[in-house]
Amino acid sequence: MATSFGAGFSSACIVDIGAQKTSISCVDEGMIVPDSRINLKYGGDDITNTLTQMFLYNSFPYEDIDLRRRYDYLLAEELKTKYATLNEADVAVQTYNFHVRAPNKETNKFNFKTYDEVYLAPMAYFEPSIIDVSDKLKGRRSLWPKSHDLYDDIPNDPVSIAQTALFSDVSSSDDAELPTLNVSIPSTTLAVPNTVPKGSALNPITHFNNVNNEGTPRTSTAGSPGPEASTPLLGASTPVPGANGVNFLSSISLNDVAEKQDDSILPIAPLDKAIFESIKHAAKGDEKKSKDYFTGVLVVGGGSLTPGFYHLLEQR
Repeated sequence: MATSFGAGFSSACIVDIGAQKTSISCVDEGMIVPDSRINLKYGGDDITNTLTQMFLYNSFPYEDIDLRRRYDYLLAEELKTKYATLNEADVAVQTYNFHVRAPNKETNKFNFKTYDEVYLAPMAYFEPSIIDVSDKLKGRRSLWPKSHDLYDDIPNDPVSIAQTALFSDVSSSDDAELPTLNVSIPSTTLAVPNTVPKGSALNPITHFNNVNNEGTPRTSTAGSPGPEASTPLLGASTPVPGANGVNFLSSISLNDVAEKQDDSILPIAPLDKAIFESIKHAAKGDEKKSKDYFTGVLVVGGGSLTPGFYHLLEQR
């Protein structure tokens, strides 16, 4: 919304290309259209990593470059800023040089040649299959669970219709390797799920989610944990699997299952396709609104500063 106001557009499609993610939203008369929100899990950092891998594959003289080191990552960012391009006219064999400045070491100068890797790396925005996504889901939701409303227990960041359509496209692709969701059925022994990891103290975030700061009485959605080496206590509203004819599967929220499935899917799609998907669900069949959005695509974020990016996006 700040971008649309700053540019003077009352209706526009905002594309924010950041370092780690790309966000797309359509703004209509100063309000964000909820159904148009799309979040893609790639950004400028992925271009930096891809370009560095291509350099190393093509006999990069500085073979010891390690992007986990601060000065090496800054060097890779500098090379991307200077030489990455999406202008086909700039694709030719060129000779450049750079300096490696490491702490407590002498500055070294290297010469290197580039060809089409400076063009192929930023093309990952439109051909994201070249990005290494093997560890994108690693550690996801490991620090804290997805944020839910204190009273309704629904996600505070709901998935939009456009994002759901993107999930469907990703799930239906033949080459997508998606982790599966396994729901294990417990044995006849009664056990209460424990939200606290073994060997750790009570999660303060989980603890404060059950605190009502406004003083309004409410019922907790989770069971009360019991003392160690004792029978766990169950909340009054918690269904007991197998008791009074209650089926265990019926006590599992289908929304939770769908949410876990969404968390297991990595939303990676070509940028032009994602913009089209966002505008399609924002316009909802209105041809005039579609034209307004397509003629008002605003691209912001550092990831969009590659020369020739805007022309190629408009062309596609």
